[in-house]
Amino acid sequence: WHWLFDVLPKIKILKNKIDLKEIDFFLLPDLKKRFQKETLDLLNIPPSKRISSRIYRHIQSNMSIAVDHPYVFNNEPSKSVLNIPDWIIKYLRNEFIKDISNKPPTKFYIDRSDSSSNHNYLRQIINEEEVKTSLLKKGFSIIRLSDLSFKEQVNLFNNASKIVGLHGAGFANLTFCKPNTTVIELK
Repeated sequence: WHWLFDVLPKIKILKNKIDLKEIDFFLLPDLKKRFQKETLDLLNIPPSKRISSRIYRHIQSNMSIAVDHPYVFNNEPSKSVLNIPDWIIKYLRNEFIKDISNKPPTKFYIDRSDSSSNHNYLRQIINEEEVKTSLLKKGFSIIRLSDLSFKEQVNLFNNASKIVGLHGAGFANLTFCKPNTTVIELK
């Protein structure tokens, strides 16, 4: 969620003002996750220009360019998140819904059994195996998003007709769905 809606839009803001090739380094929140590397690759930001702020806690430069948060302007993120600007969604869709060739399942359940979230105990479906069994009988596939590349996730959500899953960051991919996709988010 935060990578897609907080970090990547900052790159778009920057791209509107300056040629990204002129930038020596990009200081980013973290670079451990596969989807972070994949999205930066798709945006043509070379690995040699990526700096993790988790590793480099202090940096020195002759000139720095900082980009403000793309949608939190009033110091109330819980309210601002309810009004994500359309340009962010359009930007993400324009950048990442491309060259989709294979057809993934159109009905799927998002399996979060591999979640590394530290509040996973708060997000559980007590009868999850029964839910999965019922959905399998209805033609749904069971998908763990971490098993897929970022492009595969974009493709999956872009071709989805029905999505069921427990509330979580994976639902940030809904931005790639087509209109009228049915979504059931369990809480």
